[in-house]
Formats: sequence, C-alpha cells, structure tokens
Amino acid sequence: MTRSFTELDTLFDAHAVLAGVVLPTLRDVIARPGAFTSDTRLEGTLIVLAQTVRSLNRALTENAGDWT
Repeated sequence: MTRSFTELDTLFDAHAVLAGVVLPTLRDVIARPGAFTSDTRLEGTLIVLAQTVRSLNRALTENAGDWT
C-alpha cells in the first residue's frame, strides 16, 4: 500500500495551528481576569478550531479505507 504524505501534512498543519494559534490565544485570554467572555478573539479562535477539526475529519474519513 502506497500512501502519500497527505495525512501527515494534514496532521502537521493541524498541530501547527493548534500549537501556534489556538493555544497561545486561549492562554492569553485566560490569563486576563474578567476578559474571558467578552474577548473577541475567542470567536476567531473557535472558527480556526472548527476549520482545523473539519480538515482532520475530512482527511481521516477519506483515507479510512486505506487503513483497514
């Protein structure tokens, strides 16, 4: 079975987004007392997180047959 690097690329990209964008933003928001629910960066972070999850889900479901 020959597998392209698409799955690895998707996982690497997802890790980069989570480690480089989502986690630092959430840590910064949590570190500011009282700003958690009113911080507008949360909406953007949730959009990025949702897109990352969709990309991972798509990559996993498209290639699920290759792993069985």
